[in-house]
Amino acid sequence: MRVHLFWPLLGLGLAVSGALAEETAPPVEVRIGARLFTPEEIAEGAAIFERRCSQCHALDTVLVKGPWLNGVVGRPSASVEGWDYSPAMRGWGGVWTPENLQSYLTKPRGFIPDVALTFGVSRSKTEDRDKGIAFLITQPPPGNPATD
Repeated sequence: MRVHLFWPLLGLGLAVSGALAEETAPPVEVRIGARLFTPEEIAEGAAIFERRCSQCHALDTVLVKGPWLNGVVGRPSASVEGWDYSPAMRGWGGVWTPENLQSYLTKPRGFIPDVALTFGVSRSKTEDRDKGIAFLITQPPPGNPATD
């Protein structure tokens, strides 16, 4: 599963490296509310995703113990085809905004009662959680020209 993160991380590493980034891609700008995340913070978010999320979630439409997370920001809940969501998640019916992800990742059952995820992924590290969400914002949904 960690192999799935290699290419996105490599691309993000190139974006951080400076001159090569100017030749390969425009800089990524990510804002959550008023906060603008630096490329370094987004790279930290990728590492946080790898450490804390990749045991259950992957990118690039790969299903592991949880649904893939490309394009999760802006996606309706329980909408990944082929994933058997819990009744609680199917019943929520919300859209994953940065704010909803922040609340969910802090205290899942406080946000969606009876949901399968039972622990706060980064309950005590707000900044880590925000960097992880910023990284996920950079992961476009499948079928997006940026992923083809």
